Amino acid sequence: MKKITSILLVTFFVIIALAFNKKQQKVLIIGDSISIGYTSFVQENLKDIALVKHNPGNAQHTGKGLKNIEKWIGNEHWDVIQFNWGLWDLRYRHPESKTQGKRDKNRGRLHSLWQIMKVI
Repeated sequence: MKKITSILLVTFFVIIALAFNKKQQKVLIIGDSISIGYTSFVQENLKDIALVKHNPGNAQHTGKGLKNIEKWIGNEHWDVIQFNWGLWDLRYRHPESKTQGKRDKNRGRLHSLWQIMKVI
Protein backbone atom coordinates (compact mmCIF):
# COMPACT_ATOMS: atom_id res chain seq x y z
CA MET A 1 0.00 0.00 0.00
CA LYS A 2 2.85 2.42 0.83
CA LYS A 3 4.44 1.75 -2.58
CA ILE A 4 1.22 2.60 -4.42
CA THR A 5 0.71 5.71 -2.30
CA SER A 6 4.27 6.86 -3.00
CA ILE A 7 3.87 6.31 -6.74
CA LEU A 8 0.61 8.23 -6.77
CA LEU A 9 2.08 11.12 -4.76
CA VAL A 10 5.15 11.41 -7.01
CA THR A 11 2.96 11.25 -10.10
CA PHE A 12 0.54 13.84 -8.69
CA PHE A 13 3.25 16.35 -7.83
CA VAL A 14 5.00 15.93 -11.16
CA ILE A 15 1.70 16.38 -13.02
CA ILE A 16 0.94 19.55 -11.08
CA ALA A 17 4.45 20.92 -11.63
CA LEU A 18 4.41 20.17 -15.35
CA ALA A 19 0.78 21.00 -16.14
CA PHE A 20 1.43 24.72 -16.30
CA ASN A 21 3.91 24.40 -19.14
CA LYS A 22 2.66 23.72 -22.66
CA LYS A 23 5.83 22.14 -24.07
CA GLN A 24 6.49 18.49 -23.33
CA GLN A 25 8.73 18.25 -20.31
CA LYS A 26 11.60 15.79 -19.83
CA VAL A 27 11.78 13.70 -16.68
CA LEU A 28 14.68 11.43 -15.72
CA ILE A 29 14.25 8.77 -13.05
CA ILE A 30 17.53 7.49 -11.63
CA GLY A 31 17.23 4.55 -9.29
CA ASP A 32 17.30 0.92 -8.32
CA SER A 33 14.95 -1.93 -9.24
CA ILE A 34 12.07 -0.35 -7.33
CA SER A 35 12.18 2.70 -9.61
CA ILE A 36 12.47 0.43 -12.65
CA GLY A 37 9.23 -1.18 -11.48
CA TYR A 38 7.23 2.05 -11.28
CA THR A 39 8.74 3.93 -14.25
CA SER A 40 6.21 2.50 -16.71
CA PHE A 41 3.33 3.74 -14.50
CA VAL A 42 4.85 7.23 -14.38
CA GLN A 43 5.36 7.16 -18.16
CA GLU A 44 1.73 6.18 -18.71
CA ASN A 45 0.37 8.80 -16.31
CA LEU A 46 2.50 11.58 -17.80
CA LYS A 47 2.38 10.54 -21.48
CA ASP A 48 0.55 13.69 -22.60
CA ILE A 49 2.78 16.17 -20.76
CA ALA A 50 6.22 14.61 -20.25
CA LEU A 51 8.78 12.31 -21.78
CA VAL A 52 9.85 10.05 -18.90
CA LYS A 53 13.12 8.10 -19.08
CA HIS A 54 14.96 5.85 -16.63
CA ASN A 55 18.73 5.53 -16.39
CA PRO A 56 20.01 2.43 -18.21
CA GLY A 57 19.86 -0.60 -15.94
CA ASN A 58 19.82 -0.61 -12.16
CA ALA A 59 21.39 2.39 -10.39
CA GLN A 60 21.76 0.23 -7.25
CA HIS A 61 23.34 2.41 -4.53
CA THR A 62 24.64 5.94 -3.97
CA GLY A 63 28.24 4.92 -4.74
CA LYS A 64 27.27 3.69 -8.20
CA GLY A 65 25.26 6.87 -8.65
CA LEU A 66 28.27 9.04 -7.85
CA LYS A 67 30.31 7.19 -10.47
CA ASN A 68 27.65 7.40 -13.20
CA ILE A 69 25.56 10.52 -12.61
CA GLU A 70 27.18 12.60 -15.34
CA LYS A 71 26.85 9.78 -17.86
CA TRP A 72 23.17 9.23 -17.01
CA ILE A 73 22.30 12.92 -17.23
CA GLY A 74 24.42 13.40 -20.36
CA ASN A 75 24.05 16.62 -22.31
CA GLU A 76 20.27 16.60 -21.99
CA HIS A 77 18.25 19.33 -20.32
CA TRP A 78 16.00 17.59 -17.79
CA ASP A 79 13.09 19.48 -16.26
CA VAL A 80 12.82 17.00 -13.39
CA ILE A 81 15.35 14.46 -12.11
CA GLN A 82 14.16 12.05 -9.45
CA PHE A 83 16.61 9.91 -7.45
CA ASN A 84 15.68 6.64 -5.73
CA TRP A 85 18.42 4.36 -4.47
CA GLY A 86 16.09 2.66 -2.01
CA LEU A 87 17.21 -0.08 0.30
CA TRP A 88 20.64 -0.66 -1.23
CA ASP A 89 22.06 2.10 0.95
CA LEU A 90 20.70 0.52 4.15
CA ARG A 91 22.47 -2.83 3.91
CA TYR A 92 25.38 -3.63 6.22
CA ARG A 93 28.25 -5.21 4.27
CA HIS A 94 31.71 -6.45 5.08
CA PRO A 95 34.30 -7.23 2.37
CA GLU A 96 35.27 -10.54 4.03
CA SER A 97 31.74 -11.83 4.55
CA LYS A 98 30.95 -15.20 2.96
CA THR A 99 27.21 -14.53 2.57
CA GLN A 100 25.60 -13.51 -0.71
CA GLY A 101 26.14 -9.80 -1.27
CA LYS A 102 28.77 -9.72 1.50
CA ARG A 103 26.03 -8.88 4.02
CA ASP A 104 27.11 -8.80 7.66
CA LYS A 105 25.20 -6.67 10.15
CA ASN A 106 27.62 -7.41 13.03
CA ARG A 107 30.94 -6.50 11.36
CA GLY A 108 29.79 -4.55 8.32
CA ARG A 109 29.28 -0.92 7.48
CA LEU A 110 26.26 0.61 5.81
CA HIS A 111 26.53 -0.18 2.13
CA SER A 112 26.33 3.45 0.99
CA LEU A 113 29.28 4.45 3.18
CA TRP A 114 31.33 1.50 1.91
CA GLN A 115 30.61 2.39 -1.74
CA ILE A 116 31.15 6.13 -1.29
CA MET A 117 34.54 5.45 0.35
CA LYS A 118 35.50 3.40 -2.74
CA VAL A 119 34.60 6.33 -5.02
CA ILE A 120 36.40 8.97 -2.96
